[in-house]
Amino acid sequence: MLKFIFTLFLIFFLLPPLFKWLLRLFISKQVGKAQEQFYKQQQNPFGGNKTRKEGEIKVEVPQDTRKNKDFGGGEYVDYEEVK
Repeated sequence: MLKFIFTLFLIFFLLPPLFKWLLRLFISKQVGKAQEQFYKQQQNPFGGNKTRKEGEIKVEVPQDTRKNKDFGGGEYVDYEEVK
């Protein structure tokens, strides 16, 4: 009987504050990581480490537009329509 009462005491009185404390700890760590990442992005929004002089312009072209500039078309493939 004493073991049962101890188990109930443990479940209802000690575990909820422990879980609440662990949840607060986890959330505060996640918020800290998110804030750190946000401030790093605010300092350099394009992710590069180089600092540019004032008035200097650099145009970054997306990767998709650079490839296959010399592609002239494909080859014709015959097919039969099946009815």
